[in-house]
Amino acid sequence: MPWGPDNPEKRWLRAVSLGAQGRYLPAWRLMEPLLDAGITSTQTPDRWASLAASTRASHLRQIGCGEAASEWDSIARRCAPVNGGNADALADALVGGAADQLAGGDVPAAVRGWTDASSVVRLAGQRARVRWHWVGTEIALARGFLEQAHEESLSALDVAMGLGPRHRAKTLLIAAAVSMARSDAGAASVHLRAAQALLSRGGWPTLWWPAALLWLDLAVVGVRDPAAEVAIRAGARAVQVIDLHVPAAEGARWRARHDVRRILEGVERYSAGYGAAR
Repeated sequence: MPWGPDNPEKRWLRAVSLGAQGRYLPAWRLMEPLLDAGITSTQTPDRWASLAASTRASHLRQIGCGEAASEWDSIARRCAPVNGGNADALADALVGGAADQLAGGDVPAAVRGWTDASSVVRLAGQRARVRWHWVGTEIALARGFLEQAHEESLSALDVAMGLGPRHRAKTLLIAAAVSMARSDAGAASVHLRAAQALLSRGGWPTLWWPAALLWLDLAVVGVRDPAAEVAIRAGARAVQVIDLHVPAAEGARWRARHDVRRILEGVERYSAGYGAAR
């Protein structure tokens, strides 16, 4: 993507693309000028500083740094313009804040934050709306409200149809997780294969490793699919790519995560088990 160093929109979009590839440190370096401007000028709303702070918070949540993510979402809220024309920035910050509360285990606070964000999300674009439905789905799952989670995931799928392949792929993965929670392994497999078709073209390590986990979950209930071995191997590569692009202090925490170890340990085990089944 051609971009100029003085063009904040293209700088942010390129950082988003790098983050989707699991290249977090390069993404953060690219956003530093946007973040510096927002942090040093807290009295002046700055759309791009707010979006950059929300993006960094999202990256931090993905690698399990919930407290740091919450701090960046707070910066995003402080920087966000409040006029309707810039609703996307404020919506990102508010939805991110609800996701932070959920990641921290405070489900009631997450529900309040997610509900409070709805009025701003209605003024924002499709990207903000699909993120709102993602978090709504996750909150419903955390509360054990499976039908509500199903409805939210269907709403997310409807919105994602108007977005790019990465958003569609993530939405399909969330729908697969909901199907698994509802003990519908068949629907989960369909969503996963559809997501994997998009991932095979677009890459995105940050989505391959959740896909690998979902296939491993399906293996537990007896579902065997040739697509699963591809996803699990891609997931193992993905967690290694991410390990190379997180701060050194966070690398050990990332490698120690149960879900990361489960993918790395599951590669050969799944391959052997599937081969024996064949």
